[in-house]
Amino acid sequence: MRIDPKNLPPRTELGRMLASQGNYREAEDLFREVIRIDPKNLPPRGELAMLLERTGKKAEAKKLYDEILSIKPDDRGARNALKRLKDV
Repeated sequence: MRIDPKNLPPRTELGRMLASQGNYREAEDLFREVIRIDPKNLPPRGELAMLLERTGKKAEAKKLYDEILSIKPDDRGARNALKRLKDV
């Protein structure tokens, strides 16, 4: 499947699909690529944080949730995730 590199929402969706199929490394790479292209794009940053949390990379996930809150201070999902990860 070809995805226009400038059309980021389908890339984020593909990352979600890959993660749901257990292709964590591919999903992680895709989320990171989207974030590199558009650093203020929050959905792939949140997806990457959840993926990292799920795969045991909790310190890195925490950092991403902090970044989300620096961009959008009222993000409840990131705030709740940080509460879960408070001891990391």
